[in-house]
Amino acid sequence: MIKALIIDWYGVCGERQQDVWISELRHVDPDAIKKAFKAHLDEWVLMNISGLEFQKRVFHDLGLDHKGYEHLITKLGKINWDLLKALSKIKKEYKIILLSDNMDELVPLIEAELGGFDGYFDMVVLSNFIKKIKNDPETYRIVMKDAGVKTSECIFIDDRDRNIEVARKLGIDTIKFDSTEKLWEELGKRKIVIPAS
Repeated sequence: MIKALIIDWYGVCGERQQDVWISELRHVDPDAIKKAFKAHLDEWVLMNISGLEFQKRVFHDLGLDHKGYEHLITKLGKINWDLLKALSKIKKEYKIILLSDNMDELVPLIEAELGGFDGYFDMVVLSNFIKKIKNDPETYRIVMKDAGVKTSECIFIDDRDRNIEVARKLGIDTIKFDSTEKLWEELGKRKIVIPAS
């Protein structure tokens, strides 16, 4: 029996940060931005480097000067309000857990935009606080223990293959997020009905 939905922020509840940067840096090859993000993102979400250092490294890899683009570190992408509002309607039936590789610079902005995490999530686990990321199996063990659920009682929703694979290997049912509509279909197949808006 499913008791908890574990949901990613970037790429599911909100726009990926690399996509925010891609829309701002239109003169730069999007694949180059993705590659530079991939090379340095884990260090930022683990808070081994600051947002400014992350930006300097990405811009260095792109052959650009980061000056004048400092605002990108704290520029929040679009929020998937339809998803969040629908999930908040099933909080009485399921634990809704936010599990996100996140950064000190962005968490307060997300929380402010939402008016607090409590309205949407029963539990929030962030990499920048636990110093572990979603491709580390220990991250999921922490979530299971703190939420008081077993792996067989959870569904993990994420947009990145590497995170999906780790969760799947631990025995957690997974859904790779492509769109809100496809998510509702996948949850429906698992007998989880999202009430109409």
